[in-house]
Amino acid sequence: MTKTFIIDKGQKPTEEQLREVIEAKKHPIVSDEDAPELSPAMYKAFPFLQ
Repeated sequence: MTKTFIIDKGQKPTEEQLREVIEAKKHPIVSDEDAPELSPAMYKAFPFLQ
């Protein structure tokens, strides 16, 4: 499930939003036909995934 939060410049995320991000980081990234695995070159664009 994907959740989207819009945080305006200068706005701090809520405690609930922070908890959800921390919890999401505990789960592996699952690739499928809608979200295929990234190539090594694409991973370079997203260094936080490494």
